[in-house]
Amino acid sequence: MKDIDLPRDLSETSEDLPPKPVKKRRRAKQTVRLEERLALRARDDRNRARSLPPGKEREDLLRRARRTEEATRMAEWLTASSSHGKT
Repeated sequence: MKDIDLPRDLSETSEDLPPKPVKKRRRAKQTVRLEERLALRARDDRNRARSLPPGKEREDLLRRARRTEEATRMAEWLTASSSHGKT
């Protein structure tokens, strides 16, 4: 097996590399609570599903609405749970 020469530390190779730009996270301030956004999405999905004939697209929208409603309940439960610990 052939030996491979590896640098002893990263500083030996970092001189040769250009500096990496720092990525900044894009942050958006939410003006509507998560639970409200989820409920609105579920309602919109159900309304769209009502306007469609029976089929895959309609079933997919109804499934997404149910999952969104479950997520709404979980978010409410987690919010209520975390506020019980505070005094």
